[in-house]
Amino acid sequence: MKNNHGNTVIAAMSGGVDSSVAAALLVEQGHRVIGVTMKLFCLSSYDGLKIENSCCSLDSVKAAVSVADKLGIPHTVLDMEDVFREEVLKNFFSEYSAGRTPNPCILCNSRVKFDHLFEKGRQIGANFLATGHYALTGTTGTGEEILHTLARAKDPDKDQSYFLWEMDQDVLSRTLFPLGNLNKPSVREKARELGLEVADRPESQDFCFLSPQEIRKTARKISSLYELGLDPAATRPGPVVDVTGERIGTHDGIAYYTTGQRRHLGIALGRPAYVLSIDPKTNTLVVGFEEDSFTERFNVSSVNWVSGRLPDTPQCFSVKVRSRSSPIRATVTPTSTDTASVELHEPKKAVTPGQSAVWYDGQLLVGGGVVERPVD
Repeated sequence: MKNNHGNTVIAAMSGGVDSSVAAALLVEQGHRVIGVTMKLFCLSSYDGLKIENSCCSLDSVKAAVSVADKLGIPHTVLDMEDVFREEVLKNFFSEYSAGRTPNPCILCNSRVKFDHLFEKGRQIGANFLATGHYALTGTTGTGEEILHTLARAKDPDKDQSYFLWEMDQDVLSRTLFPLGNLNKPSVREKARELGLEVADRPESQDFCFLSPQEIRKTARKISSLYELGLDPAATRPGPVVDVTGERIGTHDGIAYYTTGQRRHLGIALGRPAYVLSIDPKTNTLVVGFEEDSFTERFNVSSVNWVSGRLPDTPQCFSVKVRSRSSPIRATVTPTSTDTASVELHEPKKAVTPGQSAVWYDGQLLVGGGVVERPVD
């Protein structure tokens, strides 16, 4: 995009330093920028529970408005609560009910920001949507063979490409990540240079509504959460068993646990124990020791190949199974248009159903999918 004049860009502005500087860079590049802050679940109240985390609290909205005013761009707040509820919250609670651990940030990106928010922007003439994610987009090929690419950010400590694996060619063609070549200190310095009050604002939390700890504290008290998909059966106590099937304790409800969890298990086995698996059908936690928690093979569903092209044969990639985990070599084999099997070249601890497996070829993000229960 060498000629930026005439492009209208919707800039998603959370009130944090990253999205603020992203908007500022777009203005400097000559885009016509419209700042948008989404009103999500965080500004709601369910049965008296008020959730005001830093990503979209009232203070954050005020910060975004202040930045937009400083940059001289229009700004609006869009009520996206219904979309967020349908696309993200329901999945979040239903996954915990099924003994899985969801990653709501990924769904929020693909279903809310890059879909519904962009559509709102398109209706007012926007060509592109921009966010403050640390990732890089590009193109390869020529003519009708041009492919849009997604790659890790220049700063490996801030790279957020893992959360973007659902992006396809259409979405990539209309998305901008202005911070992809920057690191966090340079972003904060840019904010200071521009006199933005958000320059030293703390990082927002990964979860913008409920963390597993908050579910543990509040789910029993909030009947409306059940309407969002949290099965009451998933909050009832049940057996904790060891790898032999012997009962060794009682859990508080499978919705409050995740595969690989080590703390707050309420059992004493003489050395650290881990949740190995969760069976929603029998309301059972299986617990074992660290050596029992490693996996080499698992399946993935809802697979997206960024290029839109499935490989004909098994391919070797670097795979991440958690956003903060180190990538390890693995063979990825497509088993259908939207499923694949993953065989790790070395065992990995706590591969968790519901989380995402994302595979890379060097710096390029090739594809990803949702982890299913490990293959025996």
